[in-house]
Amino acid sequence: MTRSGISRSSDGEGCQSGAVNQVKTYLRKLILNYQQAACDNLTDADNSTNCCQLAGSSRTARRRTGYQALQPRRRAQGYDHRVVITELKAGGDKAKVTWLASCGLEFPDVPGKLIEVTPGSDTTQLKVAFVTSDAEFDAQTTPDMDVKVAGQPEAAKLEKDNPVRFTGTLLAYDPDPSFMLHWTKPR
Repeated sequence: MTRSGISRSSDGEGCQSGAVNQVKTYLRKLILNYQQAACDNLTDADNSTNCCQLAGSSRTARRRTGYQALQPRRRAQGYDHRVVITELKAGGDKAKVTWLASCGLEFPDVPGKLIEVTPGSDTTQLKVAFVTSDAEFDAQTTPDMDVKVAGQPEAAKLEKDNPVRFTGTLLAYDPDPSFMLHWTKPR
């Protein structure tokens, strides 16, 4: 699918008729397919609405927007966890694009300080603070990462206030005011 294919899909005729919701659903599917997002709930619901609004105004306006959110998945391969976490904590549009690019990706060697360990029957939940220096390690008392460890009973034996490193898949995140990254498949 090319950008011109998406532009043709939002030529405005369907958006001005009674089929607005059908056009939005169709555009959302096209955008999801183009972005190849690992988490389909990430695709900005406003993208299809924006397409309809811009289609009703002019072709020049549509070209000006450039669909900035359509490209980030392709850049994500070069991201490391420090960049992703810093950009997500910053919030705003940059965080939205970073989240779209990084959700569902596996990040190696994520460092942290273990704040809390909650053993379960077959899953252990770790609350971890992301740290990158000794000073941060000493200062951190609040977790900003939730790591669900399944099938690794030794994880329940980890002790609070110790350093941890894991490779995991970024599953979800909660933006500020209660910033939290949710990880799965750690090892």
